[in-house]
Amino acid sequence: MAEKQLDREAFSCPICLDLLENPVTISCGHSFCMKCLKEHWDQQVRCKCPQCRKRFNTRPALNKNIMLAVLLEQLKKSEPSSDRGAGPQDVSCDVCTGRKLKAVKSCLQCVVSFCESHLQPHRHVAMLQKHQLVAPSNKLQENICHEHGKLKEIFCRTDQKIICYLCSVDKHKGHDTVSSAAERAHRQEELEAKTDLLKNRVQHKEADLQRLQQEAQDISCCAQRAVQHNGDMFKEVVQLLEKRRSEVEQQIRSEEQIQLGRVQKLQDQLQQDVSELKRSISELEELFNSPDHNQFILRFPLLSKDLEKTQSTNVKETEDKPKTRHLRYFDSVTRALSVLKDKLKFTLREIKMPEPQEDVEEDMWLMEIDVDALVSEPRDWPDVKIRKDILKYLQHIKLDPNTAHSYLSLSKDNRTVEYVGKQLMHQRLNSFQQAQLEVEPCQVMSRDGMTGRCYWEVCVWNKGWDLRRARIAVSYKKRSKKIHRGITVENVYGDDNASWALQINGNEYTFWSNNFQFTLFGPASSKIGVYLDHSAGLLAFYSVSDDDDDDDTMTLLHRVQTTFTQPLFAGVRLCCTRDTVHFHP
Repeated sequence: MAEKQLDREAFSCPICLDLLENPVTISCGHSFCMKCLKEHWDQQVRCKCPQCRKRFNTRPALNKNIMLAVLLEQLKKSEPSSDRGAGPQDVSCDVCTGRKLKAVKSCLQCVVSFCESHLQPHRHVAMLQKHQLVAPSNKLQENICHEHGKLKEIFCRTDQKIICYLCSVDKHKGHDTVSSAAERAHRQEELEAKTDLLKNRVQHKEADLQRLQQEAQDISCCAQRAVQHNGDMFKEVVQLLEKRRSEVEQQIRSEEQIQLGRVQKLQDQLQQDVSELKRSISELEELFNSPDHNQFILRFPLLSKDLEKTQSTNVKETEDKPKTRHLRYFDSVTRALSVLKDKLKFTLREIKMPEPQEDVEEDMWLMEIDVDALVSEPRDWPDVKIRKDILKYLQHIKLDPNTAHSYLSLSKDNRTVEYVGKQLMHQRLNSFQQAQLEVEPCQVMSRDGMTGRCYWEVCVWNKGWDLRRARIAVSYKKRSKKIHRGITVENVYGDDNASWALQINGNEYTFWSNNFQFTLFGPASSKIGVYLDHSAGLLAFYSVSDDDDDDDTMTLLHRVQTTFTQPLFAGVRLCCTRDTVHFHP
C-alpha cells in the first residue's frame, strides 16, 4: 500500500498535489499540469520553475509529454477504485484530509461518508457493526435536525414529519410518534400491496396491448384484403364501362352508316333529278329556238309530260326530307351518358366504410359495388310506360298529423297538406319554441310504413315548387338529427342516408339523397308517381301526364337500386305560402 502511495506521489503535480493532467515538462526536467503551470506563470512577473526556481528569459512553449501521459493513464487504470480521488459527481470521504478519496459507504447513524480505508472500523468494531451502512449519499445532512443538531430517527404521524428525539418531547409532545423503522415497516406493507396492484395492472395492460397488437394486425390484413378487393372491383367497373363504351361507339358508328347511306341515296336521287332537269331545260331551249313550227308542236306534249313527272318526284322527295330535329342526331346519347355520369358519381359517393361493430364478421365491414347497376338496367325493373300497368300496386297514403310541422295544415282526410306559415299558430310560445319552429324543416310523413310493392301519386299546385327547398320524399321513420343554430332538429328529406327526395321545377328535376344532388330533365307535370319494391330495393320517380285517364303515359325520371332495411314512409317538405300537395287518389 505504501509502495503504491509513493508511486502516486511521483506522478503528482507539485502545484495542485494531484495526479498530473495533460503533463508538460520544462527544460529543467520538472513536470507539471499544463493548466496549473499556465495559471502559475500568469500570476508571476518572470517565468520561474515552481519547484527549482530556475528563471527563463522568455516564456517557454508548453507541449504535452506524451510518454508521461501514457504512464499516468496506466497508473489510473491499475489504481483500485478505493484509492481514487473523488470526482465532481462522486461522494467524497468526510474523514480524509488533504486529498479527498471517493466514498464507498455512508453511515446513517454517524451521518458520515467513508472511503474504504476509513470504513474499516465499521467492519471490525462490534459497536460500529450495528450501524446501518448505505450507498454513498450527499443527502446525509437531511437526516440531522437543523434545530437540535440531532439525528432524525422518529416519525410524527400527527404532523407527518421526521423529527429527532428532542423534537418529540418539545414541539411534538403528545403527538402520535413512532420510530422511523416502525413507520418504514408499516408503509412497506402498503408499498408491497400497491406494488402487487401495479403488477396486476401491468399484466392487464400487457394483455390489452397484445390484444391491440393482434387487432392492429387484423386491421392491416383486412385493409390489405379490402384494397385488393377494391382494386379488383374497380377494374371490373372500368372493364364494364370500357365494354359499354365500345358497344355505344359501335352503335353510333352503325347508326352513322345507316344515316349516311340514307343521305347518300337521297343525294344520288337528287343528283339524277338535277341531271334530268338540266337535260329537260336543254331540250326546251333547243325546242324554243327551233324554227320548225311543226316539229315544235309535235315535241311539246312529250316534254310537258316529262316536266310534270319531274315536278311530282321533287314534291315527294321534299316531303321525305329530314326535319330540323335530325340535325342533332346523337344528343340523346349524350344526355344518357350525362345521366349515367351523375348516377355513377352518386353511387361512388354512397360507397363508404360502415361503423365497425362488435361480433360482426369482417366480410360485413365491406360494401361491395354492384357494377351491373351502374351500366345496365336494374334487376326485376318493371317496364312501365302506361299508367294502368302500375295502378295495380296503388297505395292510399294518409299523412300523420303528429309528424306535421306547425306551419303545415292538413285536410280532414289527412291526404292534402298546405303550407300556411304562421297563420295557423294561435298558442303562445316562448322564445325557444319559436326559434325551434323557425329552424325545423316544414315536413310531414305518412301514417303507415310500406313494404312490398307500392305505388302512389302526388299532385302539386299553386305557385310551383322552390327548386332549392320543396321536396317529395321517401324516408325511414327513424332518422338522424343535426344541430342548427344551437337547436337539435331533424334533417331535411334527402340530407341523410335514410331518405330519398325529388324536387321539381317545370321540366327540371333534382334528386337528393345523403346530401348529394344531381339534376334531371323530363316532361313538366304537376303529378309525380312514386313506385317502391321494398324487397328488391327498387325506388322510382315518374312524371305522369295531368289527365285522369288510366291510359295516361308515364316518363321515368329517376330510379334507385339499393337495400332497404326498414319500412319506408312517404313524405313531403313545403316552404312557400299556399303551396299544396295532395296524395292521389
